[in-house]
Amino acid sequence: MPFQAWGSSACALAKAGYATLDALRNATEEDLALVPGISPIKARHIVQHLQQLPVLPQAPAPDAGVRAALLRARNAAQRLLESDRAEDLEKPLLRQLQKVVALAAALPEPPAGQADTGEDLARRIAGTVEALIHGVPGRKRQERTAEDLRAWRKGLKRMGGGG
Repeated sequence: MPFQAWGSSACALAKAGYATLDALRNATEEDLALVPGISPIKARHIVQHLQQLPVLPQAPAPDAGVRAALLRARNAAQRLLESDRAEDLEKPLLRQLQKVVALAAALPEPPAGQADTGEDLARRIAGTVEALIHGVPGRKRQERTAEDLRAWRKGLKRMGGGG
């Protein structure tokens, strides 16, 4: 919601560089009173109100390992799809490899707390795709591999909110 909808005081604070709770929490009454439209009394009320609000802990940043493993999988899948071996792949496996490439480009990092599971799934995908570069399995194994890739991919999409 834009600051204009919050009133002139909030708009004035935002224009003065106090657009976040952290910025407001770090400001003194004197700092806020220097903002046009904020009186010393209003500044004191703002500071008192912010002191009553609990400070929420910052969530840890998601592990970059998921992204790295997916990039490995994407690169391996692209190499395989562009190689002569691609002709030996069954359609279901080809389709899953193409979806792995698309997933690596579209998936955000998983929420905090799910990074370990996401990294495990992404590493399974990467390892499986990289193994395919070294040799194309028979038809039955390709079907099982396509099913595994599909399940792991869907698990990652659920964690990333991709549906």
